[in-house]
Amino acid sequence: MPQMHHPEALAGLLASIRGQTIFIHLPSKQEIMMKGILARKTLLTSLTAYKRLLRRKGYGIHSPFVYSIATKVIAERCPFYCFDEIEQLRGKFLADATRAPYSSSSRRKRLSTIASIVAHEGIRPRKGELLFRLVNYLKPESVLQIGSTVGFSTLYLSSYRPDVKCVSIEKHAEYAAISSQVYAGVRNSIEHHVGEYEQLLPPVLDKIQKLDFVFFNTWREKNNHWLFNSCLPYKGVHSVFVFEGISRNRDMRNFWKYICSHPDVTATLDLFTMGIVFFDPNLFKRNYSI
Repeated sequence: MPQMHHPEALAGLLASIRGQTIFIHLPSKQEIMMKGILARKTLLTSLTAYKRLLRRKGYGIHSPFVYSIATKVIAERCPFYCFDEIEQLRGKFLADATRAPYSSSSRRKRLSTIASIVAHEGIRPRKGELLFRLVNYLKPESVLQIGSTVGFSTLYLSSYRPDVKCVSIEKHAEYAAISSQVYAGVRNSIEHHVGEYEQLLPPVLDKIQKLDFVFFNTWREKNNHWLFNSCLPYKGVHSVFVFEGISRNRDMRNFWKYICSHPDVTATLDLFTMGIVFFDPNLFKRNYSI
């Protein structure tokens, strides 16, 4: 029941504001249009997220292979024994206060702690687990990682099988110094190279000969087209390329469009922060947003 105001109280209120200037803001046409645009963007973002969630459950995916990847790899949350081992090792480095040089996203070198560098540059556990599930499902004989940073993504990639051939390349010496310590604390067999990609990648590719699985952690690089095209001659029908940071910036978004439109590429999976590329000619050429 609405509250009734006494006439004397209303009269007193009107008397208290009489003689004062009251400002009432009426939104302009531009403000109304801007609010409408923001509302539409919010709605579209919500719908896109909802569609991605449905596709991770397999809805709207007609390819049996892509359906299996979506439901058995991307949507899977079952833990594996190696997850705890890797994260326990990460915990030791997160407690390391040793001073070390660090190139931030602006590439300005400064002194920091190993703990801080690992916290900023190490792959997040959930994404590392996705990499593990992917290689565990696909069972590649060899794994190549371009851009290992501090090495924890390499551990996830190389832990699914003790005899997997894993090759890691890192151009930044300060990251490589930490990743070498990370690799020393595990049983994984990792071949680690440090130096410029333009110099190291060609001989590594010649040695590997056939690429089964490649993880490009190179979203900060300006030569991603060269890296991708250099690896293409060594791919096979069942090769899989994974790209980190496909939506990080405009260059990476344009690069992802280039990959999806490449004639050798068939199915691609857009996970927003990560892209998965297949070359199997039996798959229909389509980009799935999952």
